[in-house]
Amino acid sequence: NLPKIRHMQKVPTEVLTFAKTQGFDSASYVMEWEGFSVYVLEHDTDDGLYYTGYPVFALINEQNDVREATAKEMHSIMRACPDD
Repeated sequence: NLPKIRHMQKVPTEVLTFAKTQGFDSASYVMEWEGFSVYVLEHDTDDGLYYTGYPVFALINEQNDVREATAKEMHSIMRACPDD
């Protein structure tokens, strides 16, 4: 389970653009991890469709380079998320 978002942080344009290229509608900040800001990619649920499965995380570094977390990174991020 992902934690409730504690930081209301503006999502960088680079992350939103990346989300849309991956077929998602938006992203929400999760936490800082291993030198990256971590965002979970999300679908708008107004259409009645829901995404199931593991979360898709976007990682952005200080140079504003964005990429998808690998499976190994995704599991590590999930373990690092505080329980809420």
